[in-house]
Amino acid sequence: MSTQISSETLEQNSERIVTVVIICERCGSNSKEIVLPNVERILVSNERHLCPVCSQIEARNCSNRIEGELTSLNSNLKEIFEKYESDSGAIRDAAFDELAEYAAGVEMLKTVKLVLSGGNPDSWLEVTHNDENIIQKVVFVFEDWFDRAEVKVQPGSQAWKFAEFMIEVA
Repeated sequence: MSTQISSETLEQNSERIVTVVIICERCGSNSKEIVLPNVERILVSNERHLCPVCSQIEARNCSNRIEGELTSLNSNLKEIFEKYESDSGAIRDAAFDELAEYAAGVEMLKTVKLVLSGGNPDSWLEVTHNDENIIQKVVFVFEDWFDRAEVKVQPGSQAWKFAEFMIEVA
């Protein structure tokens, strides 16, 4: 949050009024100018401040939309599968065609497990790549008895470079 307090403080009706300009965290624009009698409330706020345009963009980002998209996918597929599982040959055939054409494309990916250590704790890299050995994602997994954690490896990191090396030579 970026907050600027103007140097001009006005006394009005024996109440202190301060002008506060809040700057959008995303684009840097002055999203609004407000006048508040209680500045301390704004200064200790950890609330994120975005301008109206950036608020709409953030509301539409993938992490905010993914659950709704999956719900929609499941709903659409449920309708098609209900037709596919019907007794009517013509309806079943139409549903089969609809299912076969539902995916925009099919891409074959391979996932390779590069074991780094075993015997508790265990650790490995899960490397997903295509037929041209171009890596799509790398996940580092750490497991100790009944506990497990995983994290995506960032492209360009040493672990990612190691994964590229191993995929090339394997």
